[in-house]
Amino acid sequence: MKCFVDAFNSIIARKGEIAENYEMCLAAITDDGEFKQRLSEVDEVCTGLAARMRENLSRESRMVDDWGDESPLKKERDEITAEYETLQKEHQELTSKIALCAARKVQIRGFLQLLKKQKKVLVEFDPLVWQAAVHYMVINEDCTVKFVFRDGTELPWTIDPGVKAYKKIKAVES
Repeated sequence: MKCFVDAFNSIIARKGEIAENYEMCLAAITDDGEFKQRLSEVDEVCTGLAARMRENLSRESRMVDDWGDESPLKKERDEITAEYETLQKEHQELTSKIALCAARKVQIRGFLQLLKKQKKVLVEFDPLVWQAAVHYMVINEDCTVKFVFRDGTELPWTIDPGVKAYKKIKAVES
């Protein structure tokens, strides 16, 4: 895993710059304020829809059902239900986006802590540093890899295959 050691050391060499850049933009790239504002609006509308639904059901319970499926109250109830279901889907999406922002913030802060803690370059592979730093790694056939670090940073790297290409030797006939 020499390629990891070399790639990680290239990041360590720039750890001050990386930490400074993240400190300046961490709040902006993990800002969930817009999602929370919309979530509050969705919750408020859903509360209103629930009140409308209770009112609709109360009125319908007092009516003699001569309308069947054509009842104006049933149509209103179906509209309220459709709108509520749409808002519930949006609520779920917004909640997921807020959670993703929080998770991203945790990932970036964890990565920054690792960088700040690392006082010197690696001289050999350290599985604990690997586990703390790397989210995943993509290995390509052309002796290149891409490290995707826990903060989302992608670092392409060329590895030394260490083995020469195999060439078939012609058999000597005796």
